[in-house]
Amino acid sequence: MLQQNLKEINALFNQTEKMKKLIIGIFALVLFQSQSLKAESMYMGVDYLSSTIDTGVTNISSKLDEKDTGYSIFAGLPVDENLSIEVSYQDFGEASLSGVSGNQFKLDGTTYEFTKTASLTLGADSIAVAAKSKHQINDNVSILSLIHI
Repeated sequence: MLQQNLKEINALFNQTEKMKKLIIGIFALVLFQSQSLKAESMYMGVDYLSSTIDTGVTNISSKLDEKDTGYSIFAGLPVDENLSIEVSYQDFGEASLSGVSGNQFKLDGTTYEFTKTASLTLGADSIAVAAKSKHQINDNVSILSLIHI
């Protein structure tokens, strides 16, 4: 069971690496897409994230850390006065489980025991494309809505 879970985690990691390359390509496309765009019309940003990743692991005597920090980078391009298209990448950080020989943890109701010193990590990230709509209420207030894909 644990071996199958580790294989699934490894497969997800490989998919994540491909997605990171894709987001870099998308950002490059947005940044260099058109000569006619004004530099001040495009926007970019970075956010700080604080995350808790629910691994489904119950700690018995090992060390489990499900909290981490991460970041988000995004870039957007206005289509018109009220609509922008935005691409983003979020890295939510990672959770870790570590132990020495004899330490135990529980996953899906089954208790596992470390037979030697080891550490497992699980990271979480995402890539998004969004339509960002702006509705001006008055000179000082506007409502923003995002539809992520």
